[in-house]
Amino acid sequence: PLLLQPCTLQTRTELSRLAIGIEHIRIINLYKQDNLVCSSWDGALTVKEDIPGRTGHALTLLHDSHVSPGVPVMVVRTVFPEGVVTASMTTHWIAASLRLHTTFRPLILKTGDMTLDGYNRLALDSGKNEKTFDVIKSERYPFSVAYDRSRVFSLAHLLHEGAATIFLSVLLGTCAAAGLWLFA
Repeated sequence: PLLLQPCTLQTRTELSRLAIGIEHIRIINLYKQDNLVCSSWDGALTVKEDIPGRTGHALTLLHDSHVSPGVPVMVVRTVFPEGVVTASMTTHWIAASLRLHTTFRPLILKTGDMTLDGYNRLALDSGKNEKTFDVIKSERYPFSVAYDRSRVFSLAHLLHEGAATIFLSVLLGTCAAAGLWLFA
């Protein structure tokens, strides 16, 4: 509905309220005929929509060029008959989620021709690792998550990642055995 209204102080305030109220959203922009007409960010300039042409998807990974130059952002782009709405969000929480599940098999988020790794680094997807990576595609959104299937489970990994658990298990088992031996 905000696309139908002129960019007044009230419209910008509502965009700012939405950007602040929705977790992880940084900026919401409104475009008509590829020109920025209103933004939740006061520093926005009237510019052409700068989502690269190679990413015809509704979800794009790119480096911010305005608010925090060089910082990776994800942009959700939605087209309406009245114009286009974009919402940008930081990717550090996505990167943290990619790291959260495993350090043994790193996960990579892919959208369009860009990838984001668990260290919040963007890269152009070269496709050179396609043979060793398994890809799980979202059925609903234009992204996928890839992981390296060539990394196999090893004893060295178990000792490195689970050394404290193994030590505590052996210690607890020894204490339990000693207790049973003394009181039996």
